[in-house]
This record gives sequence, structure tokens and C-alpha cells, in this order.
Amino acid sequence: VSAAEFDRLIGHFESQKSAVPMAELLRFCMASAMRISEVCRLQWADLNKTAKTIIVRDRKHPRDRIGNDQLVPLLDATGFDAFAIIDRQPRGGTRIFPYNPKTVSKYVTDAVAELKLGDLHLHDIRHEAISRLFEAGYRIEQVALVSGHRDWGMLRRYTHVRATDLH
Repeated sequence: VSAAEFDRLIGHFESQKSAVPMAELLRFCMASAMRISEVCRLQWADLNKTAKTIIVRDRKHPRDRIGNDQLVPLLDATGFDAFAIIDRQPRGGTRIFPYNPKTVSKYVTDAVAELKLGDLHLHDIRHEAISRLFEAGYRIEQVALVSGHRDWGMLRRYTHVRATDLH
């Protein structure tokens, strides 16, 4: 997802009235590099405001489905501040973003079609966020901590190193 496409999506959702704060959700996806299913499971009880971290419960893994809890830093490195976005959310129930991930995905799919953004998907925001973490200078093991990738080899597809970038 390009910056222009992302801005168009944000603008679209800011102009819509909805019970789901889509612009905030998309900003948080870009800030955190989390999957939408992880975002929609985040709980207030797992937030450490002092350390600016959160526990992501049952993080996706190819073999282990339960018990993959991971402490993740809430960074300000992708153009959006993950901690600040969480801090702005209303405290109603136990979840920070109490929305159905399938609903969020459907809203994005519909907006992409309406805006004629081609083959853009919600998961592309995660890819862009991970790429931005690399561009911000984070090392592969640091990006893996944020993204939840256990196999660093999987993260290679997000790196776009050019010779000119090393100067």
C-alpha cells in the first residue's frame, strides 16, 4: 500500500459515519504492524502505559494456536504512534478495539472498490508497516519482536535494500 493509497483510505473513512472507527483502526494497524485479528483482541488489562507495551494474546503461529502470548512495544516509528492511538480510545469494555475483524476487513474491501484502489487488501497495511520499521533502522530481530515473526527468513520479503540507502 502506497502512502497516497493509505491517505485516500483514511480520508474515506474520516468522511464516513460509522460505529467502527476505521481511520483509527487503520492508523493503529500501520503503527503496530499487527494483524487485524490481533488488534481486535487487544485488552486494556494487557497494556502497560509506563513501559508503552502490550501483550498480544495467542499470536498466530503455523503450529501452535494457543498460548503464544507476546509482549510487544508500542512504537512511534511508522508515521503513526501506536501508544498514542491506544491512549485515545474510549475505555468501555475489556477490549481496546472491540470490533469484529471480519467486519473491519469487509469495510476496507468495500472502500478499496469504491476508491478504485485495485488489488489492495487490509493485510497490505501490515506489510507496509513492517517495511517502514526496516526503513526506520530497526534490526531484523527488533522487527520480528514487533511483527511476531518467529522465522527471520520470512521477514526478508519486507526488506528492500538498495545500494544508495547505505550511504
